[in-house]
Amino acid sequence: MPDPSEFLSLCQAAKIMPGRPSIVSLWRWSTVGVRGAKLETWYCGGRRFTTKNAIAAFIQDCGQAAGNSPGPAPQPATQRQKSVEAAANRLRQAGI
Repeated sequence: MPDPSEFLSLCQAAKIMPGRPSIVSLWRWSTVGVRGAKLETWYCGGRRFTTKNAIAAFIQDCGQAAGNSPGPAPQPATQRQKSVEAAANRLRQAGI
């Protein structure tokens, strides 16, 4: 557990994070997570706290998760061209 002097409330953490996310976003990141990455927090006295190190680790984990999630594979140019021509034919037949 970190030194208590390092703790930041979620409100304080939101102010130092890039893009100034809402406190609700930080709460969601600590409970649900983003792409498998969760913001490490500690719960004490009905309040949730985090640290600068936990924020840095979360940002790094999110960056790695985003880089590892492949998007849809691009269509080869010939296949795309065939799809475009087929769509144009359907529009022509519909009178559009």
